[in-house]
Amino acid sequence: HQTNPQRHVSDHFGIQASLEIREAGRAGTNFRASGGRCLEAAGGQTADGTAIQLFDCNGTLSQQWTLRHTGELVGLAGKCLTVPRAVSSVLPTVLAPCRGAPTQRFDYTFSGQLRARSNPNLCLEPAMTTNRAPVRAVACTGNNQRQRWSDD
Repeated sequence: HQTNPQRHVSDHFGIQASLEIREAGRAGTNFRASGGRCLEAAGGQTADGTAIQLFDCNGTLSQQWTLRHTGELVGLAGKCLTVPRAVSSVLPTVLAPCRGAPTQRFDYTFSGQLRARSNPNLCLEPAMTTNRAPVRAVACTGNNQRQRWSDD
């Protein structure tokens, strides 16, 4: 097969087709914690550094995330869930411009964990299961229900 700059693909039998490349991802996904609350940009804010928290699932845009094939969790205003650098072992999460940084990439595992690609030993977990509980990156454990997220 040969490809020309217009992205048309042809074979040796005279058949032609157009190739469309789209980014894979799950748009408009709510990530629900084991306590039934959703991952949210606090108060629907879009400012850089807005805290990521749990809140009652309500279908608002602040609770809708797209998990790109690159691992970025994209939310409000096209910004990414980010684990900023910190000195403690418990790292808060915030909204920040998507830059493809390792601290903005996560894997959604078969067991429901959101695991940091930059450090696969870190998983997203709410500090508590109540409204406004901050979501942070902490050491992954196999039996911690607060590290389990369902997507719907």
